[in-house]
Order: sequence, then structure tokens, then C-alpha cells
Amino acid sequence: VRSWDSPHACDGREVRWNLRDPVKAAVAAVTEHIGGVLPAHVNYNIPRGRVEEDWLWSVGAHPFSVTAAGTSLARSHHDAVHRTYVLTALDASAARINQGIATLAEEDTHADSWDLLQHASSPVHALMKEHRAVLAMWRTVVAAVGALDFAEAVKHVDALEAAAERFARLAATIKEEMHPARDSVAPCAQIP
Repeated sequence: VRSWDSPHACDGREVRWNLRDPVKAAVAAVTEHIGGVLPAHVNYNIPRGRVEEDWLWSVGAHPFSVTAAGTSLARSHHDAVHRTYVLTALDASAARINQGIATLAEEDTHADSWDLLQHASSPVHALMKEHRAVLAMWRTVVAAVGALDFAEAVKHVDALEAAAERFARLAATIKEEMHPARDSVAPCAQIP
């Protein structure tokens, strides 16, 4: 196996890199870019306004460690990816719910549309059911995150996103139905 010098050392020995095996770098890059996980030795110094590195935190046999050859992610990395995914899903579902509410807020109410919305077949009942479902899923996901069970929280993300999407679509449907059907009056023809 050919190896190359690196600028790092561990226990007084030079750390050498095998540039012919990109697995470690590929796993680290995918985890960083898709999962939002940063190496433990990289942090942001707020008072100085810059990124700093503390190589004492570069420990463990995982893809982010420059002093070891591990290619498997640590449990903390899995949790960080799950946490990022869950928080992104919570944020996106809240945005969809807010979008649906804003859609409904744009529409003026009319006496003609009130009767239409009161029927049992009205999408208002389905909208309220979806809203309750989203709230219940938010509670379930937040409880799992509070218990640091990120893998359990991730299990609910797809259903949460789907329910928030259904809510937004139902809000748009209700807005369309709130336009009362009025007799259209043809404009008067102009006399030459």
C-alpha cells in the first residue's frame, strides 16, 4: 500500500494517508454535506468571528479523524444526522402549515360561502383533522428528540411531511370553495 505524508502526527509518529482508498474521505464528505455533520475538531469562534480547529478533538476511528483510519460513523454522527433531518422536517412542516393558514387568511368571508362550508362533506372537517394530526406528530417527534432518541423521531418525519402537505392542499381547496357562486351579469353592450 502506497501512502503519502500528511501534515499531522499522533503519539510522536507521522500520520500517513492512503490516497488510493477514497472511502474514508467519501463517507466524511457525504456525511458533512448531506447530513450537516462537521468534524469534532472544527468549531466557530463567535467573538473572533472565524472558524478554528482544535486537533485534540480529532479522536476516534471514524471518517472525520485525521489520526485514525476508521471508515464507520460513530453513534454521535448518526445522531447528528438524524437530529438535522428531524429539525429540518419540523421546520418545513411548520412552514407548510403557516402557508395554509396564510392562504385561508387571504380570503374574505361571504354569507354565500358560509353555508357551503358548514356541510359535513366540507373540506373544513378534513382540514381540522389534518391540523390535529400534524400537532400530534409534532408532539411525538419533540418527545423523541427530548429523550435523545433521534432514530425514533426520524420514523415520523415522512408522515409529518405528508400531513402538512395535505393541510396546505386542503387550505387551497377551501379558499377556492369560499368564492361564492354569483350570477354573472354580462356587461352592457356599447351603443355606437
